Amino acid sequence: ERGRACLRWHGLTRESIQQTPATEPGTTTNTESTMPTIKALRVENFKAVRAVDIEPDGRQIVILGGDNAAGKTSVLDAIAGALAGKKALPSEPVHRGEDRGCVVIELDDGITIRRTLTRKEDGSTGGTLKVSTADGMSPSGGAQKWLDRRIGAMTVDPLAFLHKDDKAQAEQLRQVAGIDTTDIDATIKELRADRTLKGREVKRAKGAAEVAPRYADAPDVAPVPAVVSASAIVAKVDAAVATVQASEEAARTLQAARDAVARGEEAVAGLDQEMAVIEEEIARLMAKIEAIKGKRSTYVAALDVRKAAVVEAENAAITAAAAVVDPTPFRLQLNALEATNAAARKEAAQVAEQVKANARADALQADADALQAEYDALSAAIATAEQDRATLIASAALPVDGLGLSDDGVVLFGGLPFSQASQAQKMRVSLAIALAGTDENGIRVALIRDASLLDDKSMQLVAELAAEMNAQVWLERVGSGDDGAVVIVDGSNL
Repeated sequence: ERGRACLRWHGLTRESIQQTPATEPGTTTNTESTMPTIKALRVENFKAVRAVDIEPDGRQIVILGGDNAAGKTSVLDAIAGALAGKKALPSEPVHRGEDRGCVVIELDDGITIRRTLTRKEDGSTGGTLKVSTADGMSPSGGAQKWLDRRIGAMTVDPLAFLHKDDKAQAEQLRQVAGIDTTDIDATIKELRADRTLKGREVKRAKGAAEVAPRYADAPDVAPVPAVVSASAIVAKVDAAVATVQASEEAARTLQAARDAVARGEEAVAGLDQEMAVIEEEIARLMAKIEAIKGKRSTYVAALDVRKAAVVEAENAAITAAAAVVDPTPFRLQLNALEATNAAARKEAAQVAEQVKANARADALQADADALQAEYDALSAAIATAEQDRATLIASAALPVDGLGLSDDGVVLFGGLPFSQASQAQKMRVSLAIALAGTDENGIRVALIRDASLLDDKSMQLVAELAAEMNAQVWLERVGSGDDGAVVIVDGSNL
């Protein structure tokens, strides 16, 4: 029954709706507007609204008054939801305790928009949308698509836009103007990150190249040390050592012979002593004397041989001593040669290290140069991407002349940050953004929430801008003191 009542316009006839009462004091009309605005609004069971019926009577400023939580915001949400559809509808649009709600908007060009909302068993919301002309015809191609072309950025709240931060303002302006720099921004961000890393590598590489030791007098190739061979001198040393060893061996042989003679002499002396004893006992030991004589003769013969060996060993020792060569000079020469060769090797090693150091320095410088080239290439790519973004922004149809976007994502007006604009300029720009993006038959409606923040001067400015822009502005303000305000009480103005 409530749904049928909503579609019956709460008992009002079309003739009564189309009548335009006189303008109330403090309101502004624009009879020359070629773009439609809201002529009548019917809302039922939408959020906090139970039943609201509003006819602006040609007013360009429609003030919704009432206490907090009375349903003022719900009325604005109903307008946005009815025109913009799902993207503007709240998650639970149907009034609590009801199964069905609806919003009906009649424009002053004869177009009627009816959006019904139904609560499903699973808690989600369904509904229908119907758009019809004065003669009952519906637009082709889908009702919502047709509306989307006509409402533009109507869901942008001008006052809320003013209170957004720089990035949020820039993002909303991009959306309104259809500027999509997502890919370019991502590319620039990635390139800047890569360039930052590359810059650090360049700095490290240049630092390493600067502190790397370099020797201006060093050759390009490490030299081979000029080392003199010691083999000839070593052979002489070995030969000299051999003579010394031969002399020492001859001396040992002579000593051994002498020792043998001494031992023989000791033996002969012992025998002589023994013979003397035996001679005293000749009688008793004659036989033994003869044996000892034989033994003595044997020892004497051996002693002669040994004496001859001593003579021969003496002669050999004399000959060996005469052939002795002192190896000391050769050892000194060898030591001196090794010192010379060590110095040559050390000098060659030092030069080789210098060559290596120069090669390392050249490699470090080459790395630094290559990294610098990569850094410069990234800078060029960033500049190209930024130019592409600037071209894209410059080619976009922005709502107000002088409006733009900086490279760092700040809204500009007249070349200066938007935050530096005057209050009148800010309001003009934000209202223009809210009205932007429509075709030649666009619906010129803007919604302002929390309008209680606007003082009388700002309210007058909004009224002047609405007249200037051929727009209709709906505002919500706490209280009922505004002239011509539609006061909402407990979800209704009936």
